[in-house]
Amino acid sequence: MWKTNYIAIEGWIIIVTNLHEEITEDEVADVFSDYGVVQNIHLNLDRRTGYAKGYALIEYQTAKEAQAAVTEANGIELLGKNIEVDFSFVSNANSESGAYSASKTGRSRSKSPGR
Repeated sequence: MWKTNYIAIEGWIIIVTNLHEEITEDEVADVFSDYGVVQNIHLNLDRRTGYAKGYALIEYQTAKEAQAAVTEANGIELLGKNIEVDFSFVSNANSESGAYSASKTGRSRSKSPGR
């Protein structure tokens, strides 16, 4: 269902994880275009091997399309691996700053040298 306490801060972008290393951008587009108009796909490749690093960011035109992809594609098998799909770049709508920070997860960040 809709995550009513979260808002998108970078458009309607979803993250797909557990992708096979040999997947191509075209294969990702073929699967996720079934849920709506794909505006952009970012499939990060390893510089040394040229293979996918295992995740992709996909931008949709509308929230409805992105929600359909998250709901329907999460857990499907793609090239022998069960993928995970969720919204990316979200923050708690009730937060003061509207941005996610490590301090909200209980982890602290170390200081940079010389500061």
